[in-house]
Amino acid sequence: LAVTLGPHEVIGPCHDGERLNYPITGGRFAGRDLRGEVIGSGADISYLRRDGVAVIDALYRIRVDDGTIIVVHNTGLYEDPATSPRGRGYLVTRPVFTAPDGPHDWLNRSFFVGTVDDMEGGVLVSVYEVTMPGGLA
Repeated sequence: LAVTLGPHEVIGPCHDGERLNYPITGGRFAGRDLRGEVIGSGADISYLRRDGVAVIDALYRIRVDDGTIIVVHNTGLYEDPATSPRGRGYLVTRPVFTAPDGPHDWLNRSFFVGTVDDMEGGVLVSVYEVTMPGGLA
């Protein structure tokens, strides 16, 4: 998903850390048998914990080219490489999809992990389905 973002907003210190809002303004996505648009109006309302790790909490919608609207709730953790005590950072996520009954409802029964990379004007969200080779016995 190539997600475009508006200017971030500082919400300020809260009980769980420094809150920030990253408005999701749109974008496009493609993968597997899906392609379409990221619907503007979502947001990533993250917070920076006192230990320097940011907690990602993004909620938005995507519209598949066939018109189906799917809700995406993507949570995760980000550690800045410049401040990481291990000397390396990361940004990993756990996207959960809510699709209506029909051709895309397999998303509701699958487990995904993801990564997020910066791009001009937004972020590139890569999503990977986790499967078991051969399935379960």
